[in-house]
Amino acid sequence: GLWEYLTPRELAFLTDADPPRQSVIDFTWQSEALFVLLWAAGRIECLPLPREQVDSAVIISNVPRVGDSPWNYIDTLKLRSKSEILDASDLIYRLHWAVRQAELDQEPPPSGLNWEVIQEWHHAINWVTCYDEDEDWDDVSTDT
Repeated sequence: GLWEYLTPRELAFLTDADPPRQSVIDFTWQSEALFVLLWAAGRIECLPLPREQVDSAVIISNVPRVGDSPWNYIDTLKLRSKSEILDASDLIYRLHWAVRQAELDQEPPPSGLNWEVIQEWHHAINWVTCYDEDEDWDDVSTDT
């Protein structure tokens, strides 16, 4: 019963028997966004500095198993406080700005930050905070 909640892009990807390689890469990176969503929903204790990709085992251990009904799990999620979410949003925005500035200055990202991880985190936190008002997941911006 979750098909109706998918975005057009997600639906196209999941129903494509042989998705393009770039689509597979793009959707794999979204596991980073899922990490932030799990944090916002209280399933992950804290957000570390985004220096490396999240261990997929951490994500897998915090979502229902394939074949299990997701509804009990969904009912137990508890959104973090507005202040916690806005603090994370501010930090992620600043980290994203810092790595973009470093790129413009042709310097390495500061403190070993991973710009690809930050990009996905920024997408997720902007969706959580309704940064773009009523934009669907596929259309959320990450401007700095």
